[in-house]
Amino acid sequence: MKETVSLSRNIIFVMAYYAIMLLVSILLMRPEASYPLLARLVYFVMIIIPLFSKPKFIPAVITCFWGVCSMGFYSLLPENHLFLIAIVLLFFFVYYRSNKITSHVPWSCIVLFLYTLIISILFSDYAQKFLPLLFLYLLLYLFLQDRNDVFILSLSICTMSFALAIIYLLNYRYFSVNVGQTDFERGVWGNDNVFAGAISCGFPLSLAIIMGIIKEYKSIFLTAFLTLCMIMISVALFMAASRGAMISAGISSLFVLFSVRSNTKNKIIIVIILAALVLYLYTHGYMDFFLYRLTELETNETAGGRTEIWVTKLTSFSSVDIPTMLFGMGRHNCNYFGVYFSTHNDFITSLIAFGFLGFILFSLVMFMPLYLAKKRKNIPVIALWTFIFLESFVLEPYFRGYIPFYAFYIMLLKHVSLGRNVEKGGIR
Repeated sequence: MKETVSLSRNIIFVMAYYAIMLLVSILLMRPEASYPLLARLVYFVMIIIPLFSKPKFIPAVITCFWGVCSMGFYSLLPENHLFLIAIVLLFFFVYYRSNKITSHVPWSCIVLFLYTLIISILFSDYAQKFLPLLFLYLLLYLFLQDRNDVFILSLSICTMSFALAIIYLLNYRYFSVNVGQTDFERGVWGNDNVFAGAISCGFPLSLAIIMGIIKEYKSIFLTAFLTLCMIMISVALFMAASRGAMISAGISSLFVLFSVRSNTKNKIIIVIILAALVLYLYTHGYMDFFLYRLTELETNETAGGRTEIWVTKLTSFSSVDIPTMLFGMGRHNCNYFGVYFSTHNDFITSLIAFGFLGFILFSLVMFMPLYLAKKRKNIPVIALWTFIFLESFVLEPYFRGYIPFYAFYIMLLKHVSLGRNVEKGGIR
């Protein structure tokens, strides 16, 4: 039988409290000017103080609130990652001394962090966003003690994606720009792929929770909320028109849907709902720009120009000297190497920036959830892992430093680490 999550009334109350605080953050975000220091300090204290008595919420709150503020306008929270690390270290020492932390970070993740840190120092590459985020989420991984913690973190990722979609749709006029010589407008969120990659995490994960993959928690309210998340995320994704994000979310969601051994009637209902949603978005024009981008003759044969970038950079890398081939040239230099453009591929970035050693270490970390899921014959988790792989392959979320991606990864890794063996396609 499926194990179920048990959430006490106290935990539900805390979740309701943070939901209200998140709503305040969404409504008070400013597109043009930051808030006074006193207002930001008061809001920060109201976010942090409850965590001293509820440590299981630390990964979820950090992910949801700072995931939103790092992708949004001027918010009520500080965005400095070093400041966040200091706060999480404080929580860690408080709870480590009281023996409330029993988790252990996988050695491969620690080695990857230390190796990329050393290479970055050697190349004076100190401004890379992914290094403090990696360290931050290695710390947050320690706070995931049981299935309830994983479940709460998964809900926070879905909520964060939902909040970002709402912010985007409410403030679309601040992002909207004309595209080339067309009549289309695109909502540019600093970097459209960064935004779309961030909110796309919530779609397959919401579906996975509804299907009982993370943990089964039967609630009509929760199902309705997650369905609403999927709807709003879909609208925002089509309007952002990021092909990479759509491919990652779409393919992984299909895998999730058909990987679970569940009532065929339920699957048919979900397929009908998703089909109706797509039809509505198509008939009301939300998909027009996305469909236009899919049919662009100048880019559709090169995956939006990605394959040209990959070939150029890999060809150039094949002629470098042996030390560079082994240890790389640093993350910053990677952007300028071969062609001045981001690789849009974490695997290629790991190779060029950190050499074959970095590529091997990064691949070990990325494929670890897949290995554990395959070892436990957990097909639904393998299906959910495809989202991580596809995003890494077409959007470069790891080395660009997406908070949602890191949260998704540690959530899935901890979930499969806690998991039992399962029979074909079903959770036991």
